[in-house]
Amino acid sequence: MRLLLAAALLAAPAAAEHRHDGEAETVVSAAKGAFVFTAQHAHAGAGVQLIVRRLSPDGGEYWRDAYGRNQGEEAAALGIAADGGVVLAGARRRGCFAVRWDAQGRVRWEATTDASAQCRPAAVVSDAAGSSYMLATVADGRGGFEPVVVAFDARGDQRWRFRYPAPDTAYARDLILDPRGDRVHGFVLRRVGSEFVEEFYSLDHDGRRLDR
Repeated sequence: MRLLLAAALLAAPAAAEHRHDGEAETVVSAAKGAFVFTAQHAHAGAGVQLIVRRLSPDGGEYWRDAYGRNQGEEAAALGIAADGGVVLAGARRRGCFAVRWDAQGRVRWEATTDASAQCRPAAVVSDAAGSSYMLATVADGRGGFEPVVVAFDARGDQRWRFRYPAPDTAYARDLILDPRGDRVHGFVLRRVGSEFVEEFYSLDHDGRRLDR
């Protein structure tokens, strides 16, 4: 475990890249082998849409798609799927959301969770079976915050939800798919006094905790 200051927690989201390139700002990106994806805010008139792109090695793009429901969508994390598609996790005025594109840039499903403005995804991953897992920070109902993992099946239906048990406020940090593919590892920051401690846990595909 290592101690981190609260200021580090409240800085820009993990894996975020802020770069101005004319009409759009790149906010998140993900790369794995030949697959490179970015999500951008595109300001068009009174509305703001998210532009998701798969880039080619020469700097061009294989496809792009616009996503938005005029609910103040913000991109927070991208996860590359086994079939070459991508999952975007983000926040809007009415909660967290996730959207899944296939390798050709077609939306396969979208889902909304935690209908609260106090919801912020930290990471999203997808396994070989097509399930996706989103780690987010949500309000705990006691005036603080807590990390949750939400699992979606290949159709985008919610399979289960895991709430990280912490006596005090804790925040989502990162989520990693195990190389064996049979579990996910979560990292959270838990408040202890005036400092934050990084903690680690593992879940299987059914949401059962394995590290106890």
